[in-house]
Amino acid sequence: MARLGLILSNERKKKLVEKYKDRRKQLKSQILATDDIHEKVKLVRALDKLPKNSSAVRVVSRCSVNGRSKGVVGKIAGVCRMVFRDLVSNGCLPGFVKGK
Repeated sequence: MARLGLILSNERKKKLVEKYKDRRKQLKSQILATDDIHEKVKLVRALDKLPKNSSAVRVVSRCSVNGRSKGVVGKIAGVCRMVFRDLVSNGCLPGFVKGK
């Protein structure tokens, strides 16, 4: 089980990403659209003033069962590899069979 502080910190990051998503997208599109170097520098500085945890790459994918951050099989079930193995062994996930 992951420490509760790490899980809560990740939840706060998710909220920040959602809050600043539109502003960050707008600034990035303006940076790409402009040709003036001085305007680009001004826009990049505005982007830098946003909280660094509002960037989507700062959010960690975690297991929905025990909070583990490594070995997450996110596309299938959102769980780590160990929980995924247990679910497949118990027959809880249809379409998967245990290897022989």
